[in-house]
Amino acid sequence: MIVYLYIISRILINVKNICRICNSCDEIYDLRANISAGKVRSKVFKGFTKACHSLYKFDSGTERDFAIVLENDKSVLKLMRPSIKQFDIYYDPGGINRYEPNFVIETSDKIYMIETKASIEVIKRNFSCHFTLPFFANLSEFPTS
Repeated sequence: MIVYLYIISRILINVKNICRICNSCDEIYDLRANISAGKVRSKVFKGFTKACHSLYKFDSGTERDFAIVLENDKSVLKLMRPSIKQFDIYYDPGGINRYEPNFVIETSDKIYMIETKASIEVIKRNFSCHFTLPFFANLSEFPTS
């Protein structure tokens, strides 16, 4: 897993009340439940102690694993999975593509905007970013249970 880390120097946004969970009939699972990575996208998870919301969905097993790492990390005070269109951040020439970070976390001295990518995805898409944080380069070493 590769984690791209961006430090937010100022808070310029209001938290919007937009929810990723659209189907109230979804079964709710504990964050640490034994669910294969391929099935994570279709599940709703609970059991957060540091999150701004009580329920979250994840786009991948990588994101869910990282959420568990964040929950276990004593330096993380709060975490948030931003909703779609939570931030108005655009990139590429002309600013036509919207960027949606995977996580926003707060520690005692900083707020971080985080993008996670599975290692294979980085290789396939030939991502390169000078914000890659080597400390998180191999999250398989961190306990997720």
